[in-house]
Amino acid sequence: MVAGFVGISMIVARIPVGAAPRLPRWFWYGLMIGVVLTAQSHAAPFVTVGGVRLSVGGMLDWLRLTSVSMTMFAAAALLGWTTPLSELAPALSRLLAPLRRLRLPVDEWVATVALAIRCLPLLVDEIRTLLAVRRLRVGRRPGHRRMVGRLAALPLQARSTTELLCTAIVTCLRRAAEMTEAIVARGGFGAVAHQPAHPRRADAAALAALVGLAVATFLV
Repeated sequence: MVAGFVGISMIVARIPVGAAPRLPRWFWYGLMIGVVLTAQSHAAPFVTVGGVRLSVGGMLDWLRLTSVSMTMFAAAALLGWTTPLSELAPALSRLLAPLRRLRLPVDEWVATVALAIRCLPLLVDEIRTLLAVRRLRVGRRPGHRRMVGRLAALPLQARSTTELLCTAIVTCLRRAAEMTEAIVARGGFGAVAHQPAHPRRADAAALAALVGLAVATFLV
């Protein structure tokens, strides 16, 4: 039901099919390895195919976990596609407002989440730049004896990967220091979290649909 609700929400929001990310091959390979391993588990019931006993219970658990993960990923993607980044911090501040009565650091939480989401594209750009610089420094190896060359170059690749990670950490720390100075100059975390935000009719409709879905899930 939750997956259907997310799918209907995508249709209503008119999300194009091309907006879906293309998952790499290792992701699908990981799913295949996972289903093969769970088929060899000891969760009942079992079925025998070609003399091999397969665990149907384990495969159902794998399917349940995979579907829940995919649904959560789709819901997060839907939130990112339909919500501007500038409205995320005010929305979180409005939703977490009751926790301020418990003297919880709501402003710090909201500012941290908002800045993390806003800085994610910057981090991706930095990693791409560092990878491009690494390719220019290393270059391409000749095609002959490629496998032998790769095995011999494993220590060098491990060292270059470590250097790349250290460079990325230093770059992120530098950007974090610059952003901290900018936030302090603009009034601190309160300037990020305290922004005017009021629910609209679309928000009320989405909340009502979500409550109805939750009630239907518990009843069914």
